[in-house]
Amino acid sequence: DLTTSSPQLARDIHDAAEVEDKHAFDCPVTGGEQGAIDGTLTLIIGAGEKDVAPVLPLLECFSSKRFFFDQPGGGQTAKLCNQVSLASCMVGPGTGGSGASRTLAPKSLAGDYKPGFLAEHLRKDIALALSRSEDLDITLPGAETAFTLFDMLCQIGGSRMGTQALTLLYQ
Repeated sequence: DLTTSSPQLARDIHDAAEVEDKHAFDCPVTGGEQGAIDGTLTLIIGAGEKDVAPVLPLLECFSSKRFFFDQPGGGQTAKLCNQVSLASCMVGPGTGGSGASRTLAPKSLAGDYKPGFLAEHLRKDIALALSRSEDLDITLPGAETAFTLFDMLCQIGGSRMGTQALTLLYQ
């Protein structure tokens, strides 16, 4: 399952497949549209290497990095951590460099809001992370701020724009 969803849903899918003597694992991706086009996505896998071995050649066709988290839902948990980090950095000014700032800042400055990753998808991912943080009784103030801003962007018509359209709120 290459989508980003809740860790619990990934565990439920895994368990349901096992009942039918089938195997399922969560494998959310990161790298955006360009990574998909170039075949360089990063896979965040909720299974062990030996469990994935039968389909590894297929996964290698569209990825350049693979990280294994050895348990159902482990890939989803790691992906949500990635999204919290990304979203928090996007909404807070800072001097640290990142892949997002290198690729998205020039687009935003040029008025290019074409999506590499949709704002509505990042909003969904942050909402999943916030839901999980409630389960763990932890607070994520940066993610809460990011959710508020991305939700606002989506409500004013930016849901199908790239995440860099967040800068429209600051204009």
